[in-house]
Amino acid sequence: MSDLFDRPADYQEKRDRLVEAMKRRHAGPVMLKKSSSSNLFRNRSQISERLDVRDLNRVITVDPKKLIVEVEGMTTYEQLVKATLQYNCLPTVVPQLNTITIGGAIAGGGIESSSFRYGLVHETVIEMEILLSNGTVIVASLDQYADLFYGVPNTFGTLGYILKLKVKLVPIKAFVHLQHVFFSDASKFFQTIDTITETGKYNSHRIDFMDGSVYERDQHYLTLGTLVDTAPYTSNYTYMKMYYRSISSRQEDYLTIHDYIWRWDPDWFWCSDRFGADKWLIRLLFGKWLLHSKTYWQIIGWDRKYQLGEKLSRLRPHQPNHESVIQDVQIPIEHAPTFLDFLHRRIGILPIWICPAKDFNKHRFDFLPLKTKGPYINFGFWDFVETDRDPTKGYYNRLIEKEIARLGGTKGLYSESYYTSQEFWQIYDQKRYNHLKQVYDPEHVLKDFYQKTIKRA
Repeated sequence: MSDLFDRPADYQEKRDRLVEAMKRRHAGPVMLKKSSSSNLFRNRSQISERLDVRDLNRVITVDPKKLIVEVEGMTTYEQLVKATLQYNCLPTVVPQLNTITIGGAIAGGGIESSSFRYGLVHETVIEMEILLSNGTVIVASLDQYADLFYGVPNTFGTLGYILKLKVKLVPIKAFVHLQHVFFSDASKFFQTIDTITETGKYNSHRIDFMDGSVYERDQHYLTLGTLVDTAPYTSNYTYMKMYYRSISSRQEDYLTIHDYIWRWDPDWFWCSDRFGADKWLIRLLFGKWLLHSKTYWQIIGWDRKYQLGEKLSRLRPHQPNHESVIQDVQIPIEHAPTFLDFLHRRIGILPIWICPAKDFNKHRFDFLPLKTKGPYINFGFWDFVETDRDPTKGYYNRLIEKEIARLGGTKGLYSESYYTSQEFWQIYDQKRYNHLKQVYDPEHVLKDFYQKTIKRA
């Protein structure tokens, strides 16, 4: 078998091992031992009892006729995309960074430029095989254990661990034709997004992918992608050229489908400048190693382990404080111009990633509580904000959380979060969560939703 694929019998053997490990666990909480990065961008408390799921990382079957892939939960999207491209198809929604695992995208949320058509990653799932804390494995779908099927997304593994999934695929073509459409006015920018989300077209042409970038208050770019069979040329942004800089410098472009899917990964959107990777010489010397989200995660891991940033800051005692603001925020589209104006006035982080999405599944998932039936806009902004306050108190992050609440939005819980317990359970249905917890994890072997996502347990 290819390194990308497992036989069903191989998966069964892995599953049986995990079941036995869960049953033999000691008293106390359990967490996963993974080789991939965490879906929380912050340190977590250490738990001695860890369930080793590192080898649960293969595709089992790809059915290009039924457009379904069966895949193990710790499989990265890099591996999953390699496997499905062999059959000229892709997962319906592929998150931006190739180190993200499919199980993590369900447990913690996943979005990309096809979400205006298909919603978030969890809305493209057909069924999930879930390991409960008592060692039982159940298959959750629309038809069985539907309460858990609708409860697992966005609860970060606090109700059960996803071992295997069946996920929808879409057929693809070899290339993507890109249009980078400029808008000086934010309202017109969002109005155009709304229209394309409703019609699936721009200037009578089918649109398969859509996202946007805000570089200044009067510089908004809407990037529209259309699948095509042929291309007059293809651009390469995996080494010396940077995709995010191309957006404002050219009106159209062509990429292979593979390079389009991973267009943001080499520069971690535009965050590579934090690692010096935007410099020509650094890219020339280290680019083949550096330009990959896996490497950025490794550097962050080293910083967490050895506190390199903190030690460097001590050498510069008179430097101003900086508060980390890492946020992915979902706002109803009618309030998107207001929220963008707030970001310009109060936060000041640029660029900002814009990704529209809509509810694809007619049922509401329990813990993604968007107060809208129409499309919404994901705002992604990640940087440090200079502050004269204690950066650990989260002044700017708290401003953002209050504005989200005022506009009826929500946010990805991998984000920097400072909610009080009361605020958190006003957003998320505590009664519903406690009921599911009592049914599927009555001994609280797995962490609590609030404790894991906000208190970093």
